[in-house]
Amino acid sequence: MAFRVLIAPDSFKGTLSAVEAARAMARGTERAAAQFGRRVHPDECPMSDGGEGFAEIARLATRGKERLAPVLDAAGRHADARWTLCGPRAPRLPATTRLVRARIADAVFSLLTPIPGLPGVALSRGRTAVVESAQAVGLANLEPALRAPRALTSFGVGQLIGRALEAQASAVVVGLGGSATCDGGIGMAQALGAVFELSGEPPPEPPEPGQAPPQGRPLTAGDLPRIRSVDARFMHPALASVPVIAACDVDTPLFGELGAARVFGPQKGATEEVVFALDEGLRSLARTCAQAGLRADPDAPGAGAAGGLGFGLAAFLGADLVSGADLAARLVRLDARAKRAHLVLTGEGRLDAQTMHGKACLRVARAAGRAGVPVIALVGSTGPGWERLTRAAGGPIDRVETITPPGAGPRSAGDDAASRLEEAAARVVRDRLSRHH
Repeated sequence: MAFRVLIAPDSFKGTLSAVEAARAMARGTERAAAQFGRRVHPDECPMSDGGEGFAEIARLATRGKERLAPVLDAAGRHADARWTLCGPRAPRLPATTRLVRARIADAVFSLLTPIPGLPGVALSRGRTAVVESAQAVGLANLEPALRAPRALTSFGVGQLIGRALEAQASAVVVGLGGSATCDGGIGMAQALGAVFELSGEPPPEPPEPGQAPPQGRPLTAGDLPRIRSVDARFMHPALASVPVIAACDVDTPLFGELGAARVFGPQKGATEEVVFALDEGLRSLARTCAQAGLRADPDAPGAGAAGGLGFGLAAFLGADLVSGADLAARLVRLDARAKRAHLVLTGEGRLDAQTMHGKACLRVARAAGRAGVPVIALVGSTGPGWERLTRAAGGPIDRVETITPPGAGPRSAGDDAASRLEEAAARVVRDRLSRHH
């Protein structure tokens, strides 16, 4: 019988995509098996938690179509972003027919938690668009000198959602994670027609009947404290009938000690002073949205994902916040594949305490634990709190191996990341096979 190895890594940020990481691990697995003369079945199952590669995972799992859209990146520069359209091509329908079908889909969604066009859903003409914040406003797309969260915007995410609506998607899934921004989603909402009144500026002119409001300059996190009011009446009309799902990479709240700014601001380039200002700005946004009757819970799990985009999607678009790792696991049928494996390999660029808050590695390890299969994590580096994820500390991971040389920085693997990952996989599989030879 073949030795089955489930290979389910997330991306190694800025170095390897999840698909590339899985392929490198598979090569190492095959090398190790060849040394023992064993038949091996490396089951490549690239994963995501809503961050980098989420749309690609959806495309591979559903045989969806990749689309390209012009957007503004986090710094307001022109860029191209990839997104995925899943499900059959729908004919152009009258608006009333589309509205009825969308309401039926929404009713089914609320009862069964389906995602139209994705596995496990039986809506004959449903098409789901999958976009990701990392494609539009990803941190990896910015040079270090531009990583200043107060000057950055999520406008491009709104542009991507708009493209999906124009493609007549019956649902939109927005992958959250890997963003450079911390603006609470105000840029995203502005791109879709929300109107913000800022202190120190004249009130915006109301749009002509049937016309979208002028967008002006993209709003940034630096504008959060200046928002006096928000008007969401003129947002994209399709949002009234198309459900939006936010696939969150973390379960953190919008603000506070565990919120978007305090936990993730420093890695996005924010100093301690800027972190405090961002946190206060997000608090102010929550108050303003509540006053405008936009119902969203800033303490909901995932509200702080992607610099508060989770909250913004819930407040302005009525999005449901779900675990991105759970959704990806469902797409790739992770739990069923884990039950067939003799060993599970996972991995990510950095394993630390943040992994405990909904990251893909944790989801994979838990699937392996439920299946009674040992799991090994191959990671670029480890950070504070990583030990809590190990079996010895009561966590779900049996063994952790770093691919970065001792004493080197977290990105030092560089161009050798694939070969280092391949070698690490060969080493751990060889060790496992030697015990059962």
